[in-house]
Amino acid sequence: MRGSPLMRTLLIAVVVLLVGVALHWHMADKIPVLPSSEVGGQSESRNQVSERGKLPFELTISAEAKRVLLRRGETTVVDERHVVSGLRGNLPAGEEAIFLEIEWADGASAPRYFAKLRVDPPGRESVERVFDSAAGIEDLWEMP
Repeated sequence: MRGSPLMRTLLIAVVVLLVGVALHWHMADKIPVLPSSEVGGQSESRNQVSERGKLPFELTISAEAKRVLLRRGETTVVDERHVVSGLRGNLPAGEEAIFLEIEWADGASAPRYFAKLRVDPPGRESVERVFDSAAGIEDLWEMP
């Protein structure tokens, strides 16, 4: 390609920018961030938890899931259909265990499936647990 070095540099910059925008657009749908609820005692939807006493979490899954259910005690934190690679959000603080249930999507086949749940308590080191199974996951985690 003949031309001035400035034109080649500009062309490369435009290509890199377009690739970055395409990757951002493609990955934005892969791990949805669950919104936080409004402060002030208003009702919470099924995927929202209170701002007070929240524990950020990230769930990574090995295959596409038909349904993901995550509860902390009696509070349903996540009840999502069609999850591609994982979720992020906030768990309510408390001593209750975390219950995780995953139903894998039709056509997803692997010798073993896994889900990794990482919780980031404020002011402490992150804790994580890997759940694995040859079929759907239905497990309880008593956090340390």
